[in-house]
This record gives sequence, C-alpha cells and structure tokens, in this order.
Amino acid sequence: MEKRQGNGRRTQGGFTLLETLISLCVLGLILSAVYGSYRAVTGTVAGLQPGITLDQKGRFFVQRLARQIRCSYGGRVVAQAPPSFSDQKDARPVVSQGGTCFFRGGGSSFDEALVQFVTTSNNLSRTSDPGGLAMVSYKLDAWQRALLVREEVYGRRGPENDRDWQVVLENVRDLELQYFNGTDWRTEWDANAVGRLPRAVRIRLELESEQDGRLLGFTSVAPIGCSTPPPAAGAPRVPMKADRNRRR
Repeated sequence: MEKRQGNGRRTQGGFTLLETLISLCVLGLILSAVYGSYRAVTGTVAGLQPGITLDQKGRFFVQRLARQIRCSYGGRVVAQAPPSFSDQKDARPVVSQGGTCFFRGGGSSFDEALVQFVTTSNNLSRTSDPGGLAMVSYKLDAWQRALLVREEVYGRRGPENDRDWQVVLENVRDLELQYFNGTDWRTEWDANAVGRLPRAVRIRLELESEQDGRLLGFTSVAPIGCSTPPPAAGAPRVPMKADRNRRR
C-alpha cells in the first residue's frame, strides 16, 4: 500500500490488517476445496480397491487354471494287437496307466475334488519333479468359501492329508466346469470311461465381495491339444483309409 507524505513524496507501505484477513480467508477457502476434492478421490479409490483386488485375483486364477488345463497330459496308447477292419471305427486310445485316471471332473461333494488331472504346468520345483508332470486337484471348501489346490508329483502319490491342500483363492461362491467332447458340453468327465481327454474345458468362476456383497463373474474356455494321446513307441499303426485304398 502506498502512502503520501506531507512533502508530496510517495512511500511504500505494508498491507493493512483487513487486507491480510481477507487474503487468509481466500487462501483458507482454496485449501478447503482442494482438500475436500483430495478426500473424495482417495475415499473413492479406497472403496474400489477391494473390488479391484478381488477382480485381479479372479482373473489371475482363471488364467492359471486355463493354462494348467491346456497343458493336460493324456498318456500314451498302450501297444496292442491291431483291431479288425470292422472294429477300427470304434477303436479308441487307452488312457489309463497303472490305474491312474489322467483326467476326472465333476465332483459334487465337499470332500471330493471338483477336477483332477495330470499336467505339465505346475508349481513344483524341477528338482523334486524332474519329469515335469504333476497331478493337480481342485476342490471347493463351502465353509471357508475358498478354493483349495493339491499338487503332487505324478507317479508318487501318497496317502491324502488335509495339510496337502492349500488355499489358492478366497471369497469363492461357485466354480463350474464343463467338458467338451466335440459335439456338446458335459458336466462330468472320466478319461478312463471315455477313453481320452476332453477337447476343451469351460471355466465359470463366481466371487463375492466381502464389503458390499457384489458378485464378480469370470468365464474362460481352455482347449486341450493333448485330447488324443500320441501312439507309444513300437505301437502298431492303424492304417488310414487312403493307405488301404493305395494297397488295393
């Protein structure tokens, strides 16, 4: 603020108390508005964070399960006498080896595995699993609303222990698996009975948020490239139609 002395010269003065109070009030209003916006944004992010985290966990699990199913192993065809011409259309590969079922799905009870299969995609260390094959089982714990997993080296299965089951996903409301046989989808699959692995598996996962009870759904389809096991070394080769015509 400028002041004029008696001789007519101007001197530089400071702010008055009123001007200072007005400036402080304006600054306080601006800071209050900024802080209110900051609180609103952080509160919204904090409220959405549990749902975002649950969504990420669901997507990660579905990707993991789909990868394991895509890498399912179906064994090899056991060498046997070649079928007659009339039986060739009904011939199917032998999947079971040593009483092991390479793929079984459709468990309904709490103590029964929802799905169990042999896969090359697992979390076992290579030192304990030099062959790269593992028997992976999943089951749903309705009391804990959690999904449990059990991984063991293929061919070294011991007595089942509850401590072998590990929680892999929480807040699970439902997990539904369907199996494609080439024409339609089934709710159950037994590789020993069917004679091969399914061509694809449809995964439907439903999670429930603890904060607001909101449901999150995830869907994926995992094709299986090893649906028909390759013939074992030395196994007889079934002649194709073109080969039979050529021999004639």
